[in-house]
Amino acid sequence: MTGSRDPRAGEWAARARELGPAIQAHRDDCERQRRLTPALLQELRQAGIFNLTVPQAFGGAQVDITTFVSVIEELSRSDASVAWNAMIAGSYGFLADYLPEATAKAIFGGGDALVAGTLAPTGQADRVPGGYAISGRWSFGSGCHNANWMVVSCRVPAPGSEPAPQSPPELRLFLLPASECQIVDSWFTTGLRGTGSHDFEIAQARVAEEFSFPSSAFFSGPTQRSSTGYRQPFFAIAPLIIAAVSLGIARDAIESFQALARSKVPRRGTVTLSQQHTVHQRVGEAEARLRSSRVYLYDTSQQLDALRSHDPESLTEMIADCRLAAAHAARSCVEAVDSMFESGGGSSIYETSRLERCFRDVHVVTHHHMVSASNIEMVGQHLLGFGLQAGR
Repeated sequence: MTGSRDPRAGEWAARARELGPAIQAHRDDCERQRRLTPALLQELRQAGIFNLTVPQAFGGAQVDITTFVSVIEELSRSDASVAWNAMIAGSYGFLADYLPEATAKAIFGGGDALVAGTLAPTGQADRVPGGYAISGRWSFGSGCHNANWMVVSCRVPAPGSEPAPQSPPELRLFLLPASECQIVDSWFTTGLRGTGSHDFEIAQARVAEEFSFPSSAFFSGPTQRSSTGYRQPFFAIAPLIIAAVSLGIARDAIESFQALARSKVPRRGTVTLSQQHTVHQRVGEAEARLRSSRVYLYDTSQQLDALRSHDPESLTEMIADCRLAAAHAARSCVEAVDSMFESGGGSSIYETSRLERCFRDVHVVTHHHMVSASNIEMVGQHLLGFGLQAGR
């Protein structure tokens, strides 16, 4: 149970589950090609997966956050790379609330927007009449081959800061057509290979003022207006939906090991793995880690959906809660998957094993800064009265 208040939650979870056979049929090709296959991309589009978090005012489904978490978890049970692409596309649907209404309608109103990009501020933006001139190179552009819009983060020098800066640069996000970006074939990785998270670069592009906003807004949430779909801060939402990928991987690993354990007799053994007491212990512990972290994550997601107070203190507490729940879930899922991978013995190490894929994928998820172990320390520091150092 997810506890979502959205009456469509069951319908969307079922739709994600129904995509399972198609995802499983394409996941090895996605892995080899290091991106979603065109056929699977089309299946996901037709199912409406990329439009879930676009506000209703711009033609989107605007499901609640808990429902979106459940969809990503369900997709991840079939393949983490597919779920990651859906999660990234959905995470950028939330950007509609931060843009001027006319801009949001121009990007998302047609129903076919697919946004990729990155929030790391490794680009440079200079003010020009009517907007900005941007350039740079960015990493981790998940889904960039499929996108028709890209989001990038840049440092904007403060006015009059040359040659000696008197104040730190402003960090801003910019949306621009994907055709302005050049993809760099760089995604050769341990796991999540099917996400197509290549580097990309922009030699020089002009972006109008209305297609940008300060990244500091992600801490306070968007300004309330009639079209607003989500008042919750982006930096509270993002950790939860990333961790949802880990939940699906761990469930896949446990179920894959259970299937293996029922038939595998270890060398020099006389009984199947499923009959060994040490295996019973490991499966029970893995299940407990997954279930407990899942309940914690969904409970936090429900609290975020119910958030009504938007004063700075309440928002800081909510961001801290989401960071902690997400980092705990990601780490607990790594522990559960590692245990199943080890329990599978030599069978786990082959590319044909689901355990091998789960092992690689779940460890890559924890390298995202929103769910890394550093968040646990950061929230502990906050709980001891030293403030939330969340990268402002």
